[in-house]
Amino acid sequence: MDNKKKQNSKDIVYEKWKLENHKKQIQNRDYYAHTTVYGKTASRLTVPMLKNEHIKTAFLTMRKLANELENIYNSKEPIYRKISSAKYDLYLAHRHLLESADEGYLKYKPAIDFRNAR
Repeated sequence: MDNKKKQNSKDIVYEKWKLENHKKQIQNRDYYAHTTVYGKTASRLTVPMLKNEHIKTAFLTMRKLANELENIYNSKEPIYRKISSAKYDLYLAHRHLLESADEGYLKYKPAIDFRNAR
């Protein structure tokens, strides 16, 4: 009977350890999936649309971005490098669109200030 109690308590300890270990694995997977290796799971592109020039700039920038993404997609690089490159190119396009539309230096047009847009 003592052997059964010992075995049962060992089983309980093992199951607790297994559950904790599984939780830790999930935490690690989520941490590395969202912060270190691939970064966040989505990226945002802000496109100012106040003038005809903004539309033209957006068109040209997105065409260039589409070509860059096609090159990245067709490359033989590992997936983590492709994702990093794609996110970098998307960020460059994002910043270019905001900076090209920024007219915040004009004091009488504070609504067209894209310097702090994210």
